[in-house]
Amino acid sequence: MKIYNSYQEAKIANQEKDIFSLQGKYTCGGYEPLHPDSQGCYLTHCEPSDYLMSVAMFLDSGYKISAGDTFIDTDGKVETMTEIDALNNCINDDDNKRYILKSAWIKDKIPTESPQEREALDMIDATSKQVESLANDSELPNSSEWDGEGLPPVGVECCFTPDNNLWGFASTDTYSGEVLRYEGEQFVFLLSHDKYNIRPCHLIVSRTDKGEFSKPESPEQKAERERLEAAYDLCTTVYPDFSGFDEFKKSTTTVNLWLAIVDKTGYRKVNQ
Repeated sequence: MKIYNSYQEAKIANQEKDIFSLQGKYTCGGYEPLHPDSQGCYLTHCEPSDYLMSVAMFLDSGYKISAGDTFIDTDGKVETMTEIDALNNCINDDDNKRYILKSAWIKDKIPTESPQEREALDMIDATSKQVESLANDSELPNSSEWDGEGLPPVGVECCFTPDNNLWGFASTDTYSGEVLRYEGEQFVFLLSHDKYNIRPCHLIVSRTDKGEFSKPESPEQKAERERLEAAYDLCTTVYPDFSGFDEFKKSTTTVNLWLAIVDKTGYRKVNQ
């Protein structure tokens, strides 16, 4: 049973078979029963909508259909775009239920940097005009205020913490940026280029049910978090076997002791 690093890679190589995931890797379902791994974990059946951009979102984002592009149709079969499809840009009533699997436009225009990023069309290199169009055409209204509840309005600075690395984001760290567009459960997220030192048009396509949105830290909250992290870093330097950060925060006496040292020395944790 061959193992692949991404859903797209597995589906492109096995177009007539269902794809299954297990612990961040992918394989295809053959004709024999699928058995659990050594830890008793069964493979999970993959749905195209969890990994691929719909044809509707692809077209709405300003991308073009090319002859030879492949997509997963409503019946689950992999189909190939024709020259006529390319000329008509393949507009269909079922475009919300059809999913782009392989595109010449994406291959030429989108830099991919890891299997995890390729998984969800990570780091789409859009132009400034396309980014503006995405924001203006969103289904949700723009707003300069957000109380941190529900989904953030388009264009408002926010954070997103993914609960896995299988849909766009490379890790479960908290990412800063803003939402440019919503389409059902999918959204386009513009990473904060000031924070990550990247081009201001770096996007991630993900889903609202694959993590949680939150308001950015205030300067005061950030300073207090860094102060507490510094205290924990010093504590675990002296006591490497100390339990995790959550347990550390529960011990008022321990926290106060190491915070006093941090405040006295001005120590701060240096991220590698």
